[in-house]
Amino acid sequence: AAPAPALPRTAAIVTLCLISAFPPLTMEIYLPSLPQLQRYFGTSADMVLLTISVYTAAFCLMQLLIGPLSDVHGRRRILLGSLVCYVLSSAAAAAATSVYALLPPRVVQGCASASCIILAQAILRDLLELPHREAVMVKLGMCKSGSALLAPVIGSVLQGTLGWRATFGFLVAIGLLALLGAHAWLPESLPAERRQPRLQLRSCLGGNADVLRRLDFLCWAVPEALGFAGLFVWISTSAYIVQDFYGVPVLWFGLIYCVTFVGSVGGAYAAPRMRRAPGDSYTVGSVLTVGASAVLAVASLTPLMRTPSIASQAVLQACMVVHAFGRGVCMVQAQTQSLEPFPTRA
Repeated sequence: AAPAPALPRTAAIVTLCLISAFPPLTMEIYLPSLPQLQRYFGTSADMVLLTISVYTAAFCLMQLLIGPLSDVHGRRRILLGSLVCYVLSSAAAAAATSVYALLPPRVVQGCASASCIILAQAILRDLLELPHREAVMVKLGMCKSGSALLAPVIGSVLQGTLGWRATFGFLVAIGLLALLGAHAWLPESLPAERRQPRLQLRSCLGGNADVLRRLDFLCWAVPEALGFAGLFVWISTSAYIVQDFYGVPVLWFGLIYCVTFVGSVGGAYAAPRMRRAPGDSYTVGSVLTVGASAVLAVASLTPLMRTPSIASQAVLQACMVVHAFGRGVCMVQAQTQSLEPFPTRA
């Protein structure tokens, strides 16, 4: 029998944490620049927001393909190739001369980010049993939440001092750092004897259909998707709400925006501790998410939220913090448990 893979070194865990931060970092670092991008390119808000939508669509669709590909060809080569694509697409985004020229690099960034996050989880599954893997997943979840916390702050500083192109230049630097770390510390985790013999489109599509029919997957995945959908509304519109409606300068936007993700980091930190206490932590997190959303929905129908004021902004921020805290509590458990029924598939 082949020897069991060695446990990942600390440097490898740090690299995986950095790679896992790509999706929120890539999506949110340029949120402070959205109103400025609209004016710079002389386009509409809808076209600027499309750069978020195409990134997200590519991110979602690539996940259907990258897992089966890595099951056949291994993890390392595809991960390194994805990181190279991420660096090149970030550089192309920094050089864009129109909003239309910004769209293709955002698609490639979405594909590369999806590849990186899926392969990071696949590498952990190759190397660790569930209890150890869940402990590392908590760290990865905190890094994703932490990057969501820091990305808009960094983006605000870069936009306020160097302009929007600097935000994509920052992503080039982060991508290069992750590429060097992956090359040095992430060996191949899926030996040839454990790989699938070949990739067949029909079996790939059929496999995805099988996943979507599994209740032990859907009962975790659907609530997680809906919870993120609520958070995505805030992510995609916050720059216009905070900067245009409330008149907050761009240098301050990041600090105000990231207050939301203090809740997300706190939820990821609290999740393993809540699971040791009586009661279902996932239920608690879901109740907090739904409750905060309901309060904000009702408040939005009142005169309070129709005019910019300290009171209305406080209500908005408080509800989003509680919403994000609930998602942080649920996220690690939902992602780990939704993958557990499929031990042989990335």
